[in-house]
Amino acid sequence: MVFTADSEVWSVPAAGGRARRPTDDRARVGHLCISPDAALLAWTSSRDGVPEVYAAPLDGGPPRRLTHFGHARTRVAGWTPQGEVPASRSLCPSGTNDPEATCRL
Repeated sequence: MVFTADSEVWSVPAAGGRARRPTDDRARVGHLCISPDAALLAWTSSRDGVPEVYAAPLDGGPPRRLTHFGHARTRVAGWTPQGEVPASRSLCPSGTNDPEATCRL
């Protein structure tokens, strides 16, 4: 299970136990998404001012920045079956992802 609290991402094993933080930067976070194989977690963080997409192993390890859009509406858009993170930097008025603004990482 993953969740946000106190401007951080937290994870807890499905069987229970102690919560741990894959992040520790006190930046606004959101749009959490676990990879299909449950090995990685992707999220949006404003640690550098504007939202960008980051990912880290769920079992521990440093986060890696995946986007450099510099756009206020950058969001994690899920995972592909191949384990890539589609990231959108804008949303259409209808709420669907704009295919021209989607980057597969």
